[in-house]
Amino acid sequence: MRVQTWVNWGLYAITVVLNLYAFLLSILVLIGHSIVVFLVRPFAWQTIQRFLLSLLAGAIAFAPWIIVLIQNWLSLESKTAWTKALPPKDLLMKLWGLHISSSFIDFGLPLDNVYTYIVPPIVLALVGYALWTLYYHAPRRAWLFVVLLIILPPSALILPDLLLGGQRSSHTRYFVPMLIGVQLAIAYLVNYLLQHSLFLQRQFGRILLAVILTVGIISRAAL
Repeated sequence: MRVQTWVNWGLYAITVVLNLYAFLLSILVLIGHSIVVFLVRPFAWQTIQRFLLSLLAGAIAFAPWIIVLIQNWLSLESKTAWTKALPPKDLLMKLWGLHISSSFIDFGLPLDNVYTYIVPPIVLALVGYALWTLYYHAPRRAWLFVVLLIILPPSALILPDLLLGGQRSSHTRYFVPMLIGVQLAIAYLVNYLLQHSLFLQRQFGRILLAVILTVGIISRAAL
């Protein structure tokens, strides 16, 4: 959107194709991209045209796989039958918290461990602070991009589980787009704090960065 060259839009079209083939829920990420484009550049017809052409190229390249999915629909349903199980809602809520916290700290402890009730809420509070900082200090196109990345993909999994039942949202791997958005938000927060004019804020940024790196290394060793 910033550089506006056909080469860059072509590269974006390639990423659309690769994302769709690698992760079907990338469709939700592309919806987020669409919202960003139409809200940030509502009358930039060149941007909109090239964006839509990139999506069209991705859709055409993905068409063979759509045909395969349709032809093997029964097989797909049988392989995803596990999503219709009905676990307790409190179990799902624990897993949602662990999905987010696991991108920074994960010791592989059982669900009934006190860790489950302490660490995820702390990480969620930190993510909330990061999003607040992003919203008030970053350009609209930046915070909108990250917020949509965090909200849209998990909503498509969590809401059906809450309304219809199931456990679509029980696996961390389906939350990868959201986890990328969370890490982008935390990265912005750390950068903002490290460059702050107040000494205490800069110190907090250094401590936060040190803690994130330390628990990450310990988590990797523990697993």
